[in-house]
Amino acid sequence: MHKYIGALKKRLRHVQWKPLAIRGGLGLLGLLMLVQIFYPGDRLLPFASIDKQSVGMQTKQQVTELLNKRYSEHKLAIYMGIDSKAFSTPTLKDVDITVDNTERVKAMNYPWYLRVLPSSLFWAGLAKSDVPTPTFGKAFEKYVDEKLMGECSKAPVNATLKADGDRLTVVRAQPGGECQRDDVLATLKKARPVLGEESKVMVKQKEVFPAVTDKAAKAVADDINAQVAKGVPLEVAGETVVLPAKDVLSWLDITALDNGV
Repeated sequence: MHKYIGALKKRLRHVQWKPLAIRGGLGLLGLLMLVQIFYPGDRLLPFASIDKQSVGMQTKQQVTELLNKRYSEHKLAIYMGIDSKAFSTPTLKDVDITVDNTERVKAMNYPWYLRVLPSSLFWAGLAKSDVPTPTFGKAFEKYVDEKLMGECSKAPVNATLKADGDRLTVVRAQPGGECQRDDVLATLKKARPVLGEESKVMVKQKEVFPAVTDKAAKAVADDINAQVAKGVPLEVAGETVVLPAKDVLSWLDITALDNGV
């Protein structure tokens, strides 16, 4: 008998917990709905993120100031022609490029139809927004003229030779490049910087080839190396002295001309 009474008590306790759990859940849901409905309109939602920047629960003014500051500090990697290394990595502020997030942040509202959706407080702020188109100030063209155009027109460097022990070796040629100011300006104005990402700008150059190529320089080096390989005979006071190739090559002053070595 006691066994049945104990089992009955357990079932009664289990039945009593169910309405309590339901009431508790409804209470939490009601509290959440109140928070959503009365959430301040001038603040972004708790888990809001813009351009990989966590901005949850901050006021729109704070977020605007934060984004504008970080964009002004964002770097622009400028590559010239075929170079594999960036020629310059100025900040947007250095180049007088501005990304103004004022209107973008202002438009990030929490409308009533989302406020009445349970749990929207946690996911509505995850929506992405487009990065504003940058604007270019008066100092932008000055930067291009003073910092970029000098590198934009780069003269080629001819291949030449240098002594390396008892042989001549080739110092490789360097191609040059040419580009037009209007093309450089147009290319830079296509840049669309985004925080958290590398912002690259590839300035195209018309390649200018050197007059003396590596192949031409090597042919001359091979010829001279063959001639001095066994030393250079020199007649002194009626006697012939053989000078080592190493000494003779160290005396040479090799200059690459515009049309030959």
